[in-house]
Amino acid sequence: MGFIGHYLDQKRLKQGLYRHPWDDISYVLPEHMTM
Repeated sequence: MGFIGHYLDQKRLKQGLYRHPWDDISYVLPEHMTM
């Protein structure tokens, strides 16, 4: 799921649609913990 989350984040940044920082951190922290 780490790759999917990273891919969605890259795609989201390219589109210019950035969500709240809290939402970004909420799914970024678990990704790092898994790695």
